[in-house]
Amino acid sequence: MMWCYAGSLFVLSSVWLNAFKIDDPVGAVPVHLVNGVWGTLAVGLFATIPGNTGTTGLFAGGGFQLLIAQVVGVVAVGAWTVVTCAVMFTVLKRTIGLRVSAEEELTGLDVGEHGGVAYPDLQPLPTATPTSMVGTVATSAE
Repeated sequence: MMWCYAGSLFVLSSVWLNAFKIDDPVGAVPVHLVNGVWGTLAVGLFATIPGNTGTTGLFAGGGFQLLIAQVVGVVAVGAWTVVTCAVMFTVLKRTIGLRVSAEEELTGLDVGEHGGVAYPDLQPLPTATPTSMVGTVATSAE
């Protein structure tokens, strides 16, 4: 039943990212960050493992102990991630840079990095102009 919450969170967080003009073409933030946080907090809310102290969630009568532990875990992992990424991206920016050229950005990184198009079926078909079509139609007399 928890999957329905995750699906709703995915849609809502995708809309929220688009509203703030944050580019996430593969939906990594809604899937991994938002639903990862939700899944972690859901343990503190709904866990029903009987017998051990602190393994029952808030809504299963376990109190706030497990939920607080889950919140501390989310905050700790978030803080570590922010600090690690800030250091890593600062080093990369000052050494090899973070951006590709404007030309490579327009043609796509698949071509620039790998020498080909990742999804050729999704590429637009070349448009034919009337002058380029002259003499290309076969007739039955040939």
